[in-house]
Amino acid sequence: MPKQTENQRKKAVDYIVIHGRKYPIHFGLKTINEFTKETGHDFEQIVALGKPELSVEAFVTIARLGLKDGARRAGSSEVEPFDEDELWDAFDEEPSLIFDLADLFSDAIHPIVTKLNGLIDEDNGEASDPNPSSGSR
Repeated sequence: MPKQTENQRKKAVDYIVIHGRKYPIHFGLKTINEFTKETGHDFEQIVALGKPELSVEAFVTIARLGLKDGARRAGSSEVEPFDEDELWDAFDEEPSLIFDLADLFSDAIHPIVTKLNGLIDEDNGEASDPNPSSGSR
């Protein structure tokens, strides 16, 4: 696989506004892997349906990791823009931020699920047959 250029990597991040400032954020396999290592959550549960049911505490952790990976991918000098206490404070001040981040996370997980196991048909959102070549005998 060819190495991504810096511009390609920067385009692969989303942005979220926290305290009036725009921050890069990325929920990819690296973020999910770090999350599973830190929390003990099961990788398959997180990507299984594309809309994992996470506690608010777990969501704060994955948001922190997504912001950290977004900063890395965007080449930001801020290695980890927020710690978890700062994210809790931001959510207290602006509760709608939780929903904005949840939407970004869900939007990021869907293509990962599609790429990993082909269970979702992107054209119509229906589950596809994981073994399409099998037929009745």
